[in-house]
Amino acid sequence: MELEFYDIIEKEVDYLISYLDEGVRSYERIQTHLANIEEREKYRKLLE
Repeated sequence: MELEFYDIIEKEVDYLISYLDEGVRSYERIQTHLANIEEREKYRKLLE
């Protein structure tokens, strides 16, 4: 019985870790995208 609880806890922790990892990757993609937009805006203002 006790091992079942540990198995459940381990699965939940693994799920949370993968969920957080995906969140970090999404955040990094968004930051990269925003940096690209800011860079384009700088050049656009220079060309106006």
